[in-house]
Amino acid sequence: MRAARTLAVALVLAAAFFACTRKSATPELSGSVYASQIPMYPGVKLVDSMGGNYYEELGGAPTFESLSWFLEHKDSVTIVTAFYENRLPAGSRQEDEDGKVLFKFTPKGAEEGENVSIRIETRKLQITEVVKPGKRKG
Repeated sequence: MRAARTLAVALVLAAAFFACTRKSATPELSGSVYASQIPMYPGVKLVDSMGGNYYEELGGAPTFESLSWFLEHKDSVTIVTAFYENRLPAGSRQEDEDGKVLFKFTPKGAEEGENVSIRIETRKLQITEVVKPGKRKG
């Protein structure tokens, strides 16, 4: 009886240890140039991504390429905002035209005009990266 109880306790402890040490799956920002500099809020789920180009003149060569990743989270805007306030450069917090929380910063090694922005909404997170043409791999 005592051996069975000891075995049961050991199994419970092993399961708890595995659950605590298991790394949660962090979505990969496929195609990102500055991914290592973009903090990823824990527990987010990648829903979609979309990209586009910026042009100085119609029919001209692209001047910048953008790529956005759309993610879902389960926490309040306040909690997600606090996470990014503690991990992004001072002065990067702004509000977008709709009054939503937006962080925008220039990553290390970026060329003029390149930036990363993170827009926070209820249950939604959008990360957008703008880079010079040809920098993206694949």
